[in-house]
Amino acid sequence: MAAEPNIPRADGKFQLFAEAFCNNISADPARYMMVPAEAASLMRWFNEFNAALKTARSPGTRTRGAIANKDDARSILEDAIRKQAAFIKINDGITDGDKLGIGVQPRNVSHHKRVCPNTPPLLKFIGSLPGIDELRYHHTNTPTSPARPYGAARLELWVAYSGPGEPRPKVSEARPVGSFTKSKMLVSQDFDMLARGLRPTYYARWAGYNDNKGPNVSEWSLPVSMVLAIKALRKQKQANDDRAADASLKMTA
Repeated sequence: MAAEPNIPRADGKFQLFAEAFCNNISADPARYMMVPAEAASLMRWFNEFNAALKTARSPGTRTRGAIANKDDARSILEDAIRKQAAFIKINDGITDGDKLGIGVQPRNVSHHKRVCPNTPPLLKFIGSLPGIDELRYHHTNTPTSPARPYGAARLELWVAYSGPGEPRPKVSEARPVGSFTKSKMLVSQDFDMLARGLRPTYYARWAGYNDNKGPNVSEWSLPVSMVLAIKALRKQKQANDDRAADASLKMTA
C-alpha cells in the first residue's frame, strides 16, 4: 500500500513529520474522527520511536541492536500513521485545512459538485455574557467535532424574539444574524429587544457554495435559547435524580 501521506525516508525528517502528525491529533482527536485511546496509542508509538532513535544516534549506545530496535519502532509507528492517514484522507467530515495541517493531502474533488447536506446542524446554546450570547454548531454525524460537513460552506444563524409566557417563535418569524465558519459563535445581543422583556430564540441551517444550482441550504435546526437550555438542564437533572433513586431502591430491596 502506498504511503499516505508522503512519509519522509530519512529518520530525522520522519521524526519531525511524525511529531507534528501525532501531536496535532493528540491535541484534538475528535477533529480527526478519532477517540482519545487511538490518539494515545499514536503518541505512545511516537515516544517509543523517538527514544529508540536517540539511543541509536548516541555514540555511546549506537549498536546493531539499538539500530534494529529503532527500525522496529519506526515500522510500527509508520504503519499506524499510514492507516490513520488513509482514513483521514477520505473522510469528508474533516476539513482540507485540518488534513493539510498534519501532512495529509486532501482528495481531489474539484470535478465533483459540492452539494450542501440536507441534514440540519446541531445548534447549542452555551450561555450569555454581558452583551453577548455564545452558541456552537456541530454536524449530526459528528456531534463532538466542530467541523462542518462536506458541502457546507458556512452556517447561517437566524433569531426570533418572544416575551415571557408567549409561544416559542417559529423559524418563519426569524431574521438573519449572520454567517459563521467556526463552531464557536459570539452573537451581540439586541438591547432594544431585551429592554422590552423579549428573549432570543435561535435557528440555524447549513449553506453551500455558490457553484451549485437551485436551493443550496439544509433543513432548519431545532430552536435553542437560554430558556430551552435551562429546561434541558432541569430535565437532565431530574432524569439523573430518578436513576439515583431507582438505584437506591434496588440496593435496599
